[in-house]
Amino acid sequence: MSFGLKLNLRLGIESQRNVAWTPANLTNLTAWYDASDATTITLNGSTVSQWDDKSGNGNHLSEASAAEQPLYVVGGTNGLNHIEFDYKSLSNNSFSLSGDRFLIAGALNNRLVGDANARGMSMDDGTVDYNNEASFIPLLRQSSFLSAFYNYVQVGRINEAIADSPFVFASGGDGDRKFFALDGGAEGSLTMAGSLAITRMRVGDSFIPASEHFNGDYFEFVIASAYDVNEKQKLEGYLAHKWGTQASLPVDHPYKDAPPTV
Repeated sequence: MSFGLKLNLRLGIESQRNVAWTPANLTNLTAWYDASDATTITLNGSTVSQWDDKSGNGNHLSEASAAEQPLYVVGGTNGLNHIEFDYKSLSNNSFSLSGDRFLIAGALNNRLVGDANARGMSMDDGTVDYNNEASFIPLLRQSSFLSAFYNYVQVGRINEAIADSPFVFASGGDGDRKFFALDGGAEGSLTMAGSLAITRMRVGDSFIPASEHFNGDYFEFVIASAYDVNEKQKLEGYLAHKWGTQASLPVDHPYKDAPPTV
């Protein structure tokens, strides 16, 4: 075999090894929302009436009322487009997520500090009341990450230390263990039996009461109906490098220096 042919074969192998990993490579991908992909955004002027799910599962988020639609910002974060949820929301009232193994991860930004009622994302079974609703409540940028209730997920934040500071979160369930991690750091977790029975989702607000609006920006978030620690770390690395928060990853994170590849 000639040297040139050997070199071309080696370069071909290396090229295959360096294919960028994306959420499309996740096991049991349920939903993928990427604000940087303008083809997934339906605009009503400058506001978003629909945010399409890139997973192929049709879990699109929408809002019919123009007054409640969030703003689409072009080139606003790390040179990429994002959605500004300034007390606005998008919903899917037929979203399905069940079981005790799942993964939710995303990149976003909070603008306000210390608003105890702000909820960046809510999911529930459509029937719960406000005081008996959470499978876990990860509160972003707070040391106490998890609280145990049933059939409900909220992603929000309380007492955020730094306003206008983009970050990556990962949360989910691994059987009876429910966890939350911020910027690829250590997982805050608790032991909690039970499974999700989610039938609807809202981004930018809670369902009950519908008045806990989030003031911040969503860049991208992903939901999978399975949990694997390697996939969680790949998601953290993918999101951090794409949205410019890799400096916040721990020094021992496997994707601190470079995003994941296939």
